[in-house]
Amino acid sequence: MNSTTIVGRKVRVKDYCDFSSSFALSMAAFVLHALQFTFTVLYVHMFESRMKSLVTEQKQLNEAPHDRS
Repeated sequence: MNSTTIVGRKVRVKDYCDFSSSFALSMAAFVLHALQFTFTVLYVHMFESRMKSLVTEQKQLNEAPHDRS
């Protein structure tokens, strides 16, 4: 099954399928990369928040015995 888009050049259905497949793989890779980036940013933010709260909690625990004595 051939179709002519440019005079003298035949474009086969296989060409469209090859292009579509590689384009789909490229878009899938891009989406996965975007998801990985988003997950990393959110995870780092959550980790930083948790570390700050742990440091604050540790400071409070270290200061508490001094207040009692």
